[in-house]
Amino acid sequence: MAKDIIDLLEDYVPESDQKKWAKLSSTVESRRLELLLLKEILLELREIDEILLEQRERNKARQVQEPHL
Repeated sequence: MAKDIIDLLEDYVPESDQKKWAKLSSTVESRRLELLLLKEILLELREIDEILLEQRERNKARQVQEPHL
């Protein structure tokens, strides 16, 4: 099962562990984290877009079925 992005971020953003902060400053690690975050944001946006599209389609169908006053 995929690890939740929030849990993953907790691994990268320690409160007082200097070694982990140093690891994050590594170019490879920071790029990896940026890409993971971008992927999660894009997945969320895609899901929101699909929900909005479904709502618009339902509203259109409802307007066609209801007579105008």
